[in-house]
Amino acid sequence: MKKTQKTDQIEQFLGDYLNELRYERNLAENSLESYSRDIKSFLSFLSNSSITDLSEVTVENGREFFLLLSQSGLNERSLARFHSSIKGFFFISCCL
Repeated sequence: MKKTQKTDQIEQFLGDYLNELRYERNLAENSLESYSRDIKSFLSFLSNSSITDLSEVTVENGREFFLLLSQSGLNERSLARFHSSIKGFFFISCCL
């Protein structure tokens, strides 16, 4: 699959996940924006690591990302939201 197709697929997964949060969990718009921003930050981190396919993501990638986040001074609540956002996104993307 070409890089643009993979990017389009990831964007579709993100949209599906946000819709799940919006309609099934009734999250507020501010929460949806935060979740979207969190996931896009992780996807940017992956892209900078030359990972463009979600099937290539490893636990080590997640650990590296969270290490960077914790070193940046984010509080525990923000780190927990990042974790929840990313975990849910990967669950949805793997199940579709």
